[in-house]
Amino acid sequence: MSRNVDLSVTLRGVRFRNPVMPASGAYDYFDNNVGCFPMDKLGAIMIKSVHRQERPGNPAPRIVEVCGGMINAVGIPSIGIERFMAEEMHKYEDIGTNVVLSISGSLSEHYCQALDVVADDSRLAAIEMNLSCPNVGSGLPFSSDPDVLRRTVEAARRH
Repeated sequence: MSRNVDLSVTLRGVRFRNPVMPASGAYDYFDNNVGCFPMDKLGAIMIKSVHRQERPGNPAPRIVEVCGGMINAVGIPSIGIERFMAEEMHKYEDIGTNVVLSISGSLSEHYCQALDVVADDSRLAAIEMNLSCPNVGSGLPFSSDPDVLRRTVEAARRH
């Protein structure tokens, strides 16, 4: 017996076919993922974090196997938000599902600057702020400093 089950979810007014989407850290830019699975079956594609600025990431090796696991220090390589929007974003226009863009930065101000670049782009269903990986002057991730985290999110919301 076949059943039609509605798995759709609505978040902040955006309807997603289902709640399944790849994590931003695991899903690379379009050309590296296009043949992995049918994108139109997902609730959304969550694009790998795009940094405010162009950056190469950390030098290789970026991932090392250790006893009981692995250590990674990828460093969020990115072509930068301007280049991404100009050179990559068009590839997601006809994939048949929502597109969520993850943004990152080295400074709190970088998030508002990135939002300026993507503002009102109708190809994006939502924006994710990667606040767990980028490092600030203290060397700690944004999310481990409550004051920096609060200021960054408040500024982005106002923006």
